[in-house]
Amino acid sequence: MDTSLGFKNTDKTTLTERSTISKTPPYQAHDPLEEWLMNPTIDTWEPKEIHKPQPQRTPRKQTRTKRAQTPPGPSNLDQDLDELIRALRETTEPFLFTRHEHRGDKTSNWLLKPQRPFIIMGDSNMARLPCIPDTSVQVDCYPGANIANATHILKNKTPTSPETNIVILSFGLNNRNQGNPTLLRQAVTRLIKTAKDTFPFAKIYIPLISFSEHLHIMVQRNIRELNHILKESDHHIPRLPHPSFKTNMDRIHWTPETGEAMWKLWKTFLGLTPCPQDSVDNPRTNDSPPITPTHKNKPH
Repeated sequence: MDTSLGFKNTDKTTLTERSTISKTPPYQAHDPLEEWLMNPTIDTWEPKEIHKPQPQRTPRKQTRTKRAQTPPGPSNLDQDLDELIRALRETTEPFLFTRHEHRGDKTSNWLLKPQRPFIIMGDSNMARLPCIPDTSVQVDCYPGANIANATHILKNKTPTSPETNIVILSFGLNNRNQGNPTLLRQAVTRLIKTAKDTFPFAKIYIPLISFSEHLHIMVQRNIRELNHILKESDHHIPRLPHPSFKTNMDRIHWTPETGEAMWKLWKTFLGLTPCPQDSVDNPRTNDSPPITPTHKNKPH
């Protein structure tokens, strides 16, 4: 007999299912504490920390280090003396100086471009001359060049220049190991002839070689022999007086002071200053007429 109040039980769910349903929360908790209270299977409650990203900042020391490592600009500390002098001269007007690097091939890479009425060309000691503030003078430097190299440059690598008035050929120091007078005389003769053909209206000068007395005795003998041949050619410039001539430790390259003194001597032959008077070594005070830079001689 049914003891209920007349209500019929239509719910077919079991007691176990009801208990399970009653344990199911109506919503899902989002708070960690609330989730623990509603979920008995969780033994302990541990609060979860919320980590916020911190802004990244560059330390001042690191910034300063990076700035210190940034170079202020291009620098070249490996230049030798000649390259430094060349760089200074290239920015000095109206000086015209050209250093010709052979790069292992003197025959192909050495040339001469006449640009001014007075031309000074020679070996590496031309880099020891001072900056010449004269728009009529150009200096061409050929490190390691000898007389034969100069002849080849003028014959094959230089255009004929009727506008050139005076040429100074400072070669011969690199022939110091040659002692055959016949070969030296032939080399000097070819150089002078080639220079006259290339510069048909120019006066040609070859300075006598000033040298250090500390060189080997045989080298000194060879240079004296070459100077004797140059005197015979009647195209020479006298040697620099001994007290004014000094070299570096290699006994070959001039000091800057020697370069200054050499230019003071040479420029008298260019007509840029009055000729020194009462000089025994100066051939122009004896039997040579004064030089007029603007005067063009007859073709040789």
